[in-house]
Amino acid sequence: MENLIMVMKLKRRSKLLLVNLSLIGLSAWGQSDAQFERYLSLQENSRQTSDNRGYWAVSLSGGISLYQGESDGNVGKKDLLTPYGKLVVARWFSSVWGIRWQASGGTQKNSHVMMKEPDTNGKFYFADTYLTFVTNLMNWGTYKSSHRPIGLYLYLGGGGAWTPERDGKSQEFSPAALLGGNLNIRMTDYWSLTFGLEGTIVKDNFNGYTGGRKYEGYAGVTAGMTYRFPDKK
Repeated sequence: MENLIMVMKLKRRSKLLLVNLSLIGLSAWGQSDAQFERYLSLQENSRQTSDNRGYWAVSLSGGISLYQGESDGNVGKKDLLTPYGKLVVARWFSSVWGIRWQASGGTQKNSHVMMKEPDTNGKFYFADTYLTFVTNLMNWGTYKSSHRPIGLYLYLGGGGAWTPERDGKSQEFSPAALLGGNLNIRMTDYWSLTFGLEGTIVKDNFNGYTGGRKYEGYAGVTAGMTYRFPDKK
């Protein structure tokens, strides 16, 4: 009889132990599942509330330009390099896209000008201005942020290019198309290093001479600084 009672007590304790273990397992599973759901919720909120606001920025840079016009195919490229600089004001409407105004100027060098105007050594002054659309390729994915440490900007637009009057040649104005890209490296919340590469297409008579073609062009490589204005809260 005593043995039977002991066996029944052991069975009762075993059942209680199994019930307790089951409750602990369910509780742990429930907590893990709740934590996972909370993690997914935070991820979704972060995706929806990621910093995608617009901002203003201004940049100043300088570099070298290469003009390609009449007779330039027979001259070494390094002999045609000239300095120029540019100012850019950008209004980003989101972290993905915006518009930018650019004004640049300096000198160009053309071998045909060199032959026709030897006193100029082939150089002539120019200035141009453009209004372009710009996008940050780094924000084309799901996660968007206007505070990325690295930005890769692509811009495209149009405007006009002008060269002033010089001896024997009147001033010239040409519609112009611009395509370019910038690598933006943030140093602080407000300052960034900017490296750019761009190309411009102008009419054939931009340098004051026509050579049987419709269009000429010039390319530029620049480096400079960009200041980003503080966000409005």
